[in-house]
Amino acid sequence: MSKDTKNLGIGELNFIGEDGKAKKYIFVLPKLNNLPQDVYANQITITNSPTEFTLLFTRIQQPIKENQFPEEGNLIEANVVAKIVLPIPIIEPLIAALQENWANFIKTNKIEKK
Repeated sequence: MSKDTKNLGIGELNFIGEDGKAKKYIFVLPKLNNLPQDVYANQITITNSPTEFTLLFTRIQQPIKENQFPEEGNLIEANVVAKIVLPIPIIEPLIAALQENWANFIKTNKIEKK
């Protein structure tokens, strides 16, 4: 079976059931070949409230020729491609995972840290 057709475990939930016995469930992603189409974003805006963080992903097509700039004003609209709202408990593990993946990327691609 190729990697694309396996479920990917992404976490687990441990608790004590009503019968007093420990139970464990593993969260998995659907088979990787059944995922929705990729969405490209080149900009992110992050806001937060006391209970959640909101990540607003946008795709900006920057003007490359003078005639592509707006005729009036100086505002260029960004196309929103995804809005993700995350509960506070997810944020610290998300930051840790991003840092770990970034460190692996730097090491694998032999990029010098700034």
